Amino acid sequence: MRIEDAAAKMTTQYLTRVLSSFTKDLGRLEEDEARDYIIRNAEELAKPQNVERRLDLFDVDHSTRVVVHYVLEVMLNIPECALDERELCERVRDREQRMLDEAAKDNALQYTDAQSIDIFRTVLEVAFDDGSISRDEYGLIERLRQKLQITRKQQRLVEALMGVFPSPGGELHSYADITKALLFLQHQGIIFYCNRAEDGRNVVLPKEFHVGVKKVLGIELSDNARELLWQNMTNAILASVLRAQNLPTSGSKDELSERLLLAEIKPSEGLNSLMNDDLYNICGSLPGVNVSGTKQQRLERIVSHFDNLLIREVPDDADPAVLFYEYFVELAKRDRENLLASKVISKDIDIERAFEEATRYLFREKLGVELVTMPGSDHPDGCIEMPDGSLLMWDNKSTENIYTFPNSHLKQFKRYIRDSIEKRVTCFMVIVPEVDDIAEENCLRLKFESQQDADVCVITAEDLKWVAENWRNLTKKQTFNLSVLDQQGILSRKRLEQVIRVLM
Repeated sequence: MRIEDAAAKMTTQYLTRVLSSFTKDLGRLEEDEARDYIIRNAEELAKPQNVERRLDLFDVDHSTRVVVHYVLEVMLNIPECALDERELCERVRDREQRMLDEAAKDNALQYTDAQSIDIFRTVLEVAFDDGSISRDEYGLIERLRQKLQITRKQQRLVEALMGVFPSPGGELHSYADITKALLFLQHQGIIFYCNRAEDGRNVVLPKEFHVGVKKVLGIELSDNARELLWQNMTNAILASVLRAQNLPTSGSKDELSERLLLAEIKPSEGLNSLMNDDLYNICGSLPGVNVSGTKQQRLERIVSHFDNLLIREVPDDADPAVLFYEYFVELAKRDRENLLASKVISKDIDIERAFEEATRYLFREKLGVELVTMPGSDHPDGCIEMPDGSLLMWDNKSTENIYTFPNSHLKQFKRYIRDSIEKRVTCFMVIVPEVDDIAEENCLRLKFESQQDADVCVITAEDLKWVAENWRNLTKKQTFNLSVLDQQGILSRKRLEQVIRVLM
């Protein structure tokens, strides 16, 4: 969820918390004023350096720092960036419990040099002697951790054995502790509390904040992205990384990958142990990744590639149309890196078919309308019948560029509309990745030249998917009113929301 979408689901009290994190000079604002101010300043609010400034965890005690870290870690691993508060608390406690369970095992630190652990524990004990860790102490501990080749997970295990993790006495954080951390993050303008969320997912970490938050936490990739990265490596690469981390190198590829995941090896630290030629070969195996440059540049490109992938959870046995729908926006943009990496397509030629099938799924399953079967092959990508018997047609236009509605498409769509002899076409819709304002001209031209006075609209895949997933939250009606889409010109998100509220 983006800042704009989250702000739309917040009332004055929660909007004010965000505002107070970056400005004190506005005085009291009405709800709409506060929301508009946040949206207008979204880019500034999301700058990584500003996120880092607001998320200074040295202003809180170590116990709060731990729970804040886990709250944000959980949110970074939610594709939708939104979660119910109760479920968030349970996920935080589950992560803490898993760490305590592992620390309780006799072999918890079996692959770590005993002398290094002893030195590291001694330093931690000194640092925790006064009950907190200062900024300088943290910097020293971090440098020592890297020098002794101790992972961040191993540090948590040592702290658990010392009884200072997750909280003093080695106790799990309570629901009250986690709620307190959420309140802190709201006042820092990091977590948005969407108290108007119809689906109950009221805790939101806006997507725009992810880069800055990851930098503060020292996290490079989400759990799913790390899993995908290691799964894309060869057995030889995995064994080499494991060997450098003093971990066993025997087993199948799945076992090697799982071992790296469980050890929570930071990708850049693991890959840094490889030869430059190995990194060259890895870059060459990833779609769209440049192979040239220094070792550091190649390493950064590999991590960045997996960080930018959109990893969505779709059951293995799900209908292919479900998978296509999940990547609807990426299909419109022809985002081949994401589509290939997520196995949505196997080659570029699959994009158009998948985009069309995803759209049919959207109308059929999300909007609940029956599709009209069109004879022959020279016809638009889809058609539905309006309540009055007229037709709404659509055509998918995937492109890596901003859609301008070229004249060639004008001629193509005019033919589709005129060829519909039996029933009048009341609306022709073009579904695109992003649209230029210039497209309005040919929308009007096609309306007047169609000979059926058909409305012609252009809508982005992102906004059409937004309609499909949010219309029920904006109305009490049980059926979707197709007149929402029977509009002229470019259909913006704001206009769509207004039309839904008026018509439904």
